[in-house]
Amino acid sequence: MIRDLDDRSFLIIRDGSSRAFVQFATRDDRVDAECISNANPTLARPADAAGELRLVELGWTPYTPTDPNWATSVALPATLDQTGRIADMCITALHEVYDVASPDALTYKAWQDPEPERASWDDDEPDEFGETPPPPDPGQNPLPLPDLGLAPE
Repeated sequence: MIRDLDDRSFLIIRDGSSRAFVQFATRDDRVDAECISNANPTLARPADAAGELRLVELGWTPYTPTDPNWATSVALPATLDQTGRIADMCITALHEVYDVASPDALTYKAWQDPEPERASWDDDEPDEFGETPPPPDPGQNPLPLPDLGLAPE
């Protein structure tokens, strides 16, 4: 699923009881992934020292006061191995570090932001073939992801 998300897409996967989550944001050149940290006061079961060490071992970049979530990213286009590694990092974080017992406890929220408005001074004019560009993509909210296998929020 990570590789298949379109540009400007966002995906949050969360556990309702612990409030642990992982999230993804796509840009045209990369996918950023984040995992909740102990800096988030809504986290019901914070990671202990061993859990935080495990996140470092998995390859997450530690959180800071200005970036309050654990983070990682992969350049696009990405291989299945690269996106599989990020998926494994997320699964391990939720299961081992934040004690999410089963994927059945998880829900998701996804959307795609609208494409930015184009400058009107050149986009309203036909090109050399007499065609005008299509309007900006309006995005989609919510963005259904049935292949994810999780219940939407």
